[in-house]
Amino acid sequence: MLFLWEIKQFVMKIYAKIQSALWKNFKFFYYIKGFLRLLTPRSYFQRKLKKALQTAKNYDAEYLEKRVSYYIKLKEQYSTNKNFKTLANFKYIKELKNYFFDTYQYSRYFADTNKIAYAYGDVIHIPNEPAIVKSRPIAGNNENSVLLKLDKVRHFVFVNDKKEFTDKKFKLLWRGNVFPNQLSRIVLLNNLYGHPLCDIGCVNDAEGFEDKKAEKLMLYEHLDYQFILMSPLI
Repeated sequence: MLFLWEIKQFVMKIYAKIQSALWKNFKFFYYIKGFLRLLTPRSYFQRKLKKALQTAKNYDAEYLEKRVSYYIKLKEQYSTNKNFKTLANFKYIKELKNYFFDTYQYSRYFADTNKIAYAYGDVIHIPNEPAIVKSRPIAGNNENSVLLKLDKVRHFVFVNDKKEFTDKKFKLLWRGNVFPNQLSRIVLLNNLYGHPLCDIGCVNDAEGFEDKKAEKLMLYEHLDYQFILMSPLI
């Protein structure tokens, strides 16, 4: 019986990997598209800007204004400084290529003399000057955080969840890396690891948390739980 159970678990793991892979965005095609955009002269897209903006009339003006005002909260003009690059100098960034490609998708339409500032990565602070970011604090004076859809190949994944909510485990699921400077994750593990209503654990070899390590789960396996905790960054 134990052997049959192990076979079943193995098959379920393979199925979970296949399903998870099918739902994820294929980075190969994403990068191909990104590099192809770089091969096309920027002047071509700059000539199309006026025509592209005219398509706004096809949408509800009030709704567009609401969305733009949410992403860009700046209400006053500001002066650029040395931290702002001209778009002519906004070049491919290998280490942050996902962020670069997602920004370049739109920046290519504007004149090379225009300037840009950005704060890439999992930003949890408000920049001292207006900058393009992926995330921002929801409270406080966050006008300097200008939202843009960044690293979308990783974050914008939509699953076809056919499992009934009531059939899922009545537990809180969390998996993530833990590092010494991430106080909230340390508190999370110390207080909730082993709790009967939680299935949490770190997936890296964190010193001092060897006894709280857990198996990394596939995207499909996350759907077995009613509650999934988004990783706190701090």
